[in-house]
Amino acid sequence: MDLKEASLKVESLLRLRVGPVALGLLSEKLSGAVRAERLELKVLRLCQMITLSSTYGWVVEADRDTLAYMCSYVVGLRDELPRELREEYAKYWFKSLEDGLSKIEELYRVPARGHSLVATSPLDSSPFNPDVVILRLNPAQACIALSALQWARYRRFNFTYSGESACSDSLARCLVTGEPSLSIPCFGERRFGHLQDDELIMALLPNHLESLAEGLERLWSRGVRYPIPFLGARADTVKGLPDRYRRFYGENT
Repeated sequence: MDLKEASLKVESLLRLRVGPVALGLLSEKLSGAVRAERLELKVLRLCQMITLSSTYGWVVEADRDTLAYMCSYVVGLRDELPRELREEYAKYWFKSLEDGLSKIEELYRVPARGHSLVATSPLDSSPFNPDVVILRLNPAQACIALSALQWARYRRFNFTYSGESACSDSLARCLVTGEPSLSIPCFGERRFGHLQDDELIMALLPNHLESLAEGLERLWSRGVRYPIPFLGARADTVKGLPDRYRRFYGENT
């Protein structure tokens, strides 16, 4: 199963609102990519780029100078933030300057990979090999997706939320740990990236996508599907169980 096939299966089985997005860490510019100057913008933001790709189907590209400070810091295009910016950020979001500065130091950041650019594209038509895949999911879709990722290799998933700049907890954490990472989108991702109130962000490595598609297919065959049908809070829940479980409650199957 190639990435395009896996992407289409995941999109179909989870009934995604928008398709998966590829994010690449590149060293050479892409021909025809949309950049900040073309949009008459001073800078782009990662969440903004992801949404431009998922909504309009654009390939979007930015470098250190055309990606917002915190975004370029998280994605590994700059090693430090300007001191005054760090302090203003810290004082805006936290009661104490010390807490704010500690938060910045603890952010997951994309490791150095010799890249000078970051690009986003719809996964099924990406002109580059992605380093990470981004999914926008509601909580029910996330529940099924995580179970699907455990189908072939169980492990307990743990996730983090550092606050604002939550792309650190999704795409950067995924690239640091090598594991799928789910995050609650931050204020900026909703304001600038247009994520909806019911959406979460999941980042996973490209080689996890086939496992996700396979797991979704296997669970689908067992009746674990999205949307999840409601049985009702006052219903006989035993009657809503798969046959293999009902016999334990004395039900004939």
